[in-house]
Amino acid sequence: MKQLILCASLLVGIAPSSVAQVPIVQVYLDSELLTIHRECAPLGTPDTLYVVASNFTQPILDIEYRIETYGNLLIAEDLLPEGFTGEGYSGSGIRVLFGTPLDASARIVVERLYVLWTCNNSCSGSPLYLTVQPHPQSGRIQATRWPDLVKLDALGGFNSFCGVLPVTSSTWGQIKALYR
Repeated sequence: MKQLILCASLLVGIAPSSVAQVPIVQVYLDSELLTIHRECAPLGTPDTLYVVASNFTQPILDIEYRIETYGNLLIAEDLLPEGFTGEGYSGSGIRVLFGTPLDASARIVVERLYVLWTCNNSCSGSPLYLTVQPHPQSGRIQATRWPDLVKLDALGGFNSFCGVLPVTSSTWGQIKALYR
């Protein structure tokens, strides 16, 4: 618990401009690319999720990662945009090739995931979430930069489906007192 509070307080202190420059692969739960946390859908509900790469400073040719669903979603199909090709499967490790270099300084949808919800709309028991993890072959979440073909590391995003982190009102003095 102390580590969670410390980690959360450290993240609050990071300037948004410094975080904005870190390449990331994130799953969004809506087509507007706004939602990363929401309640679980009823068992068997079909849905489409969006895997997005962003904050790369130069054009990229491909990206590789793995999606870990922790039992709350069944990935039924990887749906790639026109002109993209994939090697592998997102649940066990996928490399998405774009065909031409893409500007990923903003957000680009690298694939859509057609999924079925398996968490039965229940938030009791274990936390429900998914994460973007390193590709098992390279051990990294990475993209290939154009034109020099250098591999660029990225962070993996996190999605929760039950409001798994309760929030308690606290003061800075109360947080510091935990470490005395």
